[in-house]
Amino acid sequence: MRVALLIISISFLSCYSKRSNTSGFELQTETIKAVLIDKGMFVGPCEPSISINPMDPDNIVAGAILDRVYVSHDAGQNWTKERLVSPYGVYGDPVVRFDYEGNVYYSHLSNPNDKAFRDTAFLDRIVIQKSEDRGKSWNDGSYTLPRSPKDQDKQWMCVDPADNSLYLTWTEFDLYGSDSPDDRSRILFSKSIDQGTSWSFPFVLSEKEGNCLDDDQTTEGAVPCVGPAGQIYVSWSYDEKIYFDKSYDKGESWMDNDIIIAEQPGGWAYSIPGLMRCNGMPITRADRSNSDYRGNIYVNWTDQRNGSNDTDVWIARSSDEGESWSEAVRVNTDALDRHQFLTWMDVDQTT
Repeated sequence: MRVALLIISISFLSCYSKRSNTSGFELQTETIKAVLIDKGMFVGPCEPSISINPMDPDNIVAGAILDRVYVSHDAGQNWTKERLVSPYGVYGDPVVRFDYEGNVYYSHLSNPNDKAFRDTAFLDRIVIQKSEDRGKSWNDGSYTLPRSPKDQDKQWMCVDPADNSLYLTWTEFDLYGSDSPDDRSRILFSKSIDQGTSWSFPFVLSEKEGNCLDDDQTTEGAVPCVGPAGQIYVSWSYDEKIYFDKSYDKGESWMDNDIIIAEQPGGWAYSIPGLMRCNGMPITRADRSNSDYRGNIYVNWTDQRNGSNDTDVWIARSSDEGESWSEAVRVNTDALDRHQFLTWMDVDQTT
């Protein structure tokens, strides 16, 4: 849960990357005309999430904190702007994802009694709202098991292309912001096999628990993805390391011991001039294409291993379902003393 105290605008950009035979990765970017969707101060718009309808690529839906919904029907040239409403509250951390039938889901934090930071029910669940008409209207939402007084935060979601199952991972705090050593944080997983109508009992993924201070010693930043054979892969940050877990049975069981992908020197929470907060949490993606790289898993993050005045973007690759990982490759090729941050990544599943 993060609120930025600065003006933020959202632009629609196009970029792509390709792999090189020599250095491992060669980054190419192409920028199209930027379209200003929204701007504002304090509680939005920031932390944007965006998704394209696989049944109609002209239909794009995006979200931003705390409760903003943006819809385009002409491939991002024009947008409508609405506010999402739910009886369980809408309180930021938006994640927008289309399934493979053209339904779109918007997951977010909860505030069921409209008493943010003043009620134990605040952040008691993750809420998932669904639109069956391409973002024009939304249901009240379903939710993961309410676990008050514990706090549920920083979720992410993916869709299984085989059957449209929804997979959700997030951080649970015994008490958000607590400095008590008795209060701990952990990574949870839940799934829906009925297109968001109901959700499974949360499963604890993380072998290690962190603190509740929402910092480097907190288990946070879990992002799931689906492999070509239906594997579920998840990575997150904790204690200056990137951790990885996987399931081969649609999330019914997971590894007993998490795999360490890479070191993250300085941790995931760091300072950037001009921002109230920033993070280098990892992004996980798998290659399901029929290319030579089918089955590869990629994890992308940022850190300040080269100094607090030099934030860099890193990526690691696994070609054996996450059992082993390449050395981290620095993506940005700029001079030192520059900041690259709040990265995101995706895989072109056709190439």
